[in-house]
Amino acid sequence: MLLDPAIGNNFYGRRDILALLRKRADGLRSGYRQNVAVIGPAYCGKTSLIYRFTSFLNSKDLVPVYIEVKDKGLPSFAEKFASTLLYRYLDRTDKASKTAKAVNAVELLAKSGKGVKAFRAALELPAVAFAETGLKPVVMIDEFDKLEGLGIQDIFAELGKYIMVQKDTMYIVTSSRIKQAREILSEKLSLLFGNFEVCELGTFDINEACGFIDSRLSSRKLPPELREFVASFTDGHPFYMDSVLLSMEKRAGNLAASCHKDELVNTFTETLFDSKGILNQHFSVVITEFEDLDRRMTSVLLALSSGAKKLVDIAAVSRIKKPEAAALLEKLIDPGMVSKHGTCYLIRDKVFEFWLKNVYHSKEFLFDSGYEPKITRFRDSMSCFIDSYVLENSRDRVRITGELFMSFKGELIELSGKSLKIPHFKTCEIENSRSEGVSYINLSGGDSAWAVLFSSRPLKDSHIIDYISYCRKHKGILKRKIIVTAAEVGANAKLLAKDAKCLIWGPGELNTLMDIAGRHRIVLPVEEQAAAGRWEDLMGSETA
Repeated sequence: MLLDPAIGNNFYGRRDILALLRKRADGLRSGYRQNVAVIGPAYCGKTSLIYRFTSFLNSKDLVPVYIEVKDKGLPSFAEKFASTLLYRYLDRTDKASKTAKAVNAVELLAKSGKGVKAFRAALELPAVAFAETGLKPVVMIDEFDKLEGLGIQDIFAELGKYIMVQKDTMYIVTSSRIKQAREILSEKLSLLFGNFEVCELGTFDINEACGFIDSRLSSRKLPPELREFVASFTDGHPFYMDSVLLSMEKRAGNLAASCHKDELVNTFTETLFDSKGILNQHFSVVITEFEDLDRRMTSVLLALSSGAKKLVDIAAVSRIKKPEAAALLEKLIDPGMVSKHGTCYLIRDKVFEFWLKNVYHSKEFLFDSGYEPKITRFRDSMSCFIDSYVLENSRDRVRITGELFMSFKGELIELSGKSLKIPHFKTCEIENSRSEGVSYINLSGGDSAWAVLFSSRPLKDSHIIDYISYCRKHKGILKRKIIVTAAEVGANAKLLAKDAKCLIWGPGELNTLMDIAGRHRIVLPVEEQAAAGRWEDLMGSETA
């Protein structure tokens, strides 16, 4: 673990999912047990979330039992599970003699090499402890998917048997392998009693990320455009932001307050380029793990980072045959490193992509006369990257969105499970609607036309009605209706949009399209006056 879990004042955000976990804990107290699975990318704060939740369980009727699954074998897991449970119960009560005896039995089985029996006996402990003490356990298994590597056949079916009958035990599991976790939960832990409610813990959205940045920088504040750059470039990833901001805080006294961009370049040089930098070390471990699986994966990743997105281009740049390149890409898709969108492949992690192109490739494959040119090249690349991002995001977002669609030439893509062939549009016309903050982008080419509604304000049913009326003007050739907004969309507005067969895109979908087109991600505006309005007011205006 490169960073310790965020505890105390270092913990930030995640109010919704914490509220859900506390609600489920209250339900357990009332006799209603609902298990929860928290899944999300590595280093996004799942462990921090569990620690934070545990700090709320200070009542004496619930006992938190946390264990992380590590690659140390079955006996080690059983022994650690048993000793942790006993310690947590003895912290609540001194009347746990039967539980202590059962824990000793687990430890004896583990030390005698009877791993399977020790595992089964360990899973019985929550029921034993509750029966003796009346205190309900909340068992938290961090990275639960790794149980598969402990050597028991159908281990999740085994686990499921105990979960079903232990109705007074709440289970919370976490996993960084999103695809595998969903498969386990839907196929192997789909239980008649004790099913799991799945919550996905992602990166912070742009507003949360900017708030996180402000909370971490105590000595100074970044200008808004650079704060948005850090939030956008890192995709709101708490580990990446924390690494950068911790380094920036250490450097706070070294530069004048006006040198924000230079400070940022220095910080990324220290964390991302320098061999001792935390992000450089992290990505070096990632690339080593892929090379251990198949050294050719590095060539495929380098091809993707250079801008190759289609299979034929990836195969050509990496000098690997197309069928072999396709197989390697599938192996990279499984752990979530690469995503496929129709005929296009993308590295999902933009910081890792930048590191591959500007650090790994430079250090491993460019024959400079010394080390200094490599540092200078990286600093120049980072400086230009920041400048171009700031310049792009200073432009009108509606016009940028129109230009984005115009940049496609008939490619087949997939977004949010929907396949789209984006035509080669010849014209792009932008019109203001009757409502302030709402614009229409009319795209046409050949016998096809698309109409895009772009809004920086919350959308009500009246906005959708106006948009549908606008679309009727192009009824003969209109092929696609898309709504793009980062603001709230009212319930009635969503229903109207769905009935009219409109796609609704937020920042995620639009910026994935930006990635496919090789353009900078943009921050979708939400006008302050509208953003400050209460959601209840929006709903009330629709139903009035």
